[in-house]
Amino acid sequence: PGNWLLHAMFTQTRIDMPGASTNANTVDAGASYTFAKVDTVGFGGSVENLDGGHWVTLSLSNLYSLSKRTVLYQQAMYQHASGAHAVASLLGAGPASGSSQVGVAVGIQHFF
Repeated sequence: PGNWLLHAMFTQTRIDMPGASTNANTVDAGASYTFAKVDTVGFGGSVENLDGGHWVTLSLSNLYSLSKRTVLYQQAMYQHASGAHAVASLLGAGPASGSSQVGVAVGIQHFF
């Protein structure tokens, strides 16, 4: 038996600078499915618009519990930017040299 978890969120951030202001609008949605309490697969995406730029980010992840306090994780992300200032920039990876970027993260997390 598995469990689905769905999420969705909209945010609007107002950015005020001397002589100019703009809004960043972001829609984020996704789902995860837990298999037998130890393995969870998630997928999601977000769309952001800011000052003529448009960013679409997709992700696929897996969490595998080794114990109550230790988790192995894997995540693959893809981002495509278009419009004004069209440079992809995944969190933690910095700006790409073009409009698309792929990132992969693998690790272990232990809770103390």
